[in-house]
Amino acid sequence: MSKGIFTDRNHCPSMEEIFAALGPRQKRWEELNHYVRENYQVEGELVFGGANYGWAQRYRRSGKTLLYLFPGRNVLFANVVVGRSLLKKAEALKLGSNARHVLETAKRFYEGCWLYIKVSSTQDFRDIQQLIALKAKPRPLPEQSDSAPRAA
Repeated sequence: MSKGIFTDRNHCPSMEEIFAALGPRQKRWEELNHYVRENYQVEGELVFGGANYGWAQRYRRSGKTLLYLFPGRNVLFANVVVGRSLLKKAEALKLGSNARHVLETAKRFYEGCWLYIKVSSTQDFRDIQQLIALKAKPRPLPEQSDSAPRAA
């Protein structure tokens, strides 16, 4: 079974198709996309991950993938790859039961593990934020220039 439903390599889904598939999970998709764009100043791109995964929104910064979002029918999966050097830190995080279960049961590879988290709740959203922050610290937003003159 694939993680996403858009498994035709020759058809990149439109945002309208993605939103229609996500149904009530569209809000979570938008929240995660907004969070990553605002806090990491990167734009996502739709990439094809193969027949077992389908099309996904990928976020990369400095050559490292931060997050994949896989749209499904009324479901959203987020994928965060936790490298071997970060596994202990990930295990020490205060994660909700869903992300904790995924982390504890994920198959370990030499380079780390792939966490596929079904995004259903605000807790899942916070857990994904924590896991991404292990990989890369959020960048502060550029300071807004103050156009009003300051009193001396």
